[in-house]
Amino acid sequence: MFDTVTQMTTLDELADDKRALDAGYGRWLTKLAVYARSGRWADDGYATAAAALAERCRMDRGMARSHVDAALKLQRLESLRTALADGEVSREHALVIASAYTPERAAAIEQLEPQLVDIARLAPPRGLRELVGRVTDAIDGDDGAGVDDAKFRRRKLHMSHSIDGMIFGDFVCDPEHGAILFTAINAEMERDFQGNDPRTSEQRRFDALANIVRRSLDRGEVGTSRAARPHLSIVVDLAELEGRAPAACAQVRNEAAYAGRVSRVTLERLLCDCTITRVLVDGPSQVLDVGRATRTIPPATFKAVAVRDRHCQGKGCTRPWWECEVHHRMPWHQLGGTNVDDLELRCHHCHRDEHMRLAIMRR
Repeated sequence: MFDTVTQMTTLDELADDKRALDAGYGRWLTKLAVYARSGRWADDGYATAAAALAERCRMDRGMARSHVDAALKLQRLESLRTALADGEVSREHALVIASAYTPERAAAIEQLEPQLVDIARLAPPRGLRELVGRVTDAIDGDDGAGVDDAKFRRRKLHMSHSIDGMIFGDFVCDPEHGAILFTAINAEMERDFQGNDPRTSEQRRFDALANIVRRSLDRGEVGTSRAARPHLSIVVDLAELEGRAPAACAQVRNEAAYAGRVSRVTLERLLCDCTITRVLVDGPSQVLDVGRATRTIPPATFKAVAVRDRHCQGKGCTRPWWECEVHHRMPWHQLGGTNVDDLELRCHHCHRDEHMRLAIMRR
């Protein structure tokens, strides 16, 4: 059935369907404006029209607020509302003009509305956006400073923990800083790319961001350096030590700052090169002693390993030494040494893969 529809579909049909969708969206906004102004959302048990829309239409609150805002604005922009409902302009065009319609610009935009709609009928959304930007700059009289400041003030980064320990996040930023992010991440993606790379574009993009942040930490640009690696606290209850001190590392309750409990394989990788503090407790809350931090891999040792290895020692990997971490050939928690001969360079990806391989071998 799908193949039959695909063979029969034409570009004209796709264009007609898109116009129908845009027209339907315009009519939906008109209904939404009526609902928002009526106050019936309060009768339905919601604090705002956007809250009602978000729950009943299964959308994010931010998206719901933007729909309500556009609906109310289009009630004041008759030419735009009519053109959208007739499918003469697209949803994207309508939102460009509506976003420029602020209380401060209302009178000026209402006068220019017919001309802006005529341009929207001919120009692509990007071209209309550039034109509207020049118009609003002229209306504001500040050469775009107010618009730029408003966009900058919208910046935000949200991060949260999921129930299984993953980190979720999203962000919004102004065009200037967005350009910086795009440039830096795209450049790092290209530099980090290796032949037959199995990662998806999304994974490579995240890895590029993580690489940039990791290098910043290692260089001491944000308060830490290779002389002070990410910190790990090993919390040992005295009851766990009785009669089995040699196996203490295998019995520790490990907690990494900002991450909570970590898996054994992740702990073993972190132990290759991190700052360790010993914390002795008697029971769940009585702290008896906090030992001094001891560095697993001193800077001089790292430099010696870097001079010898020059690059990652993972199979087929040639990432340079400054992108690498130190890996214990014999795991540190199994009494592996910290001499140069006991160590080798591994980039973050190969280091993780090696510890995963060792974990699988233990099964």
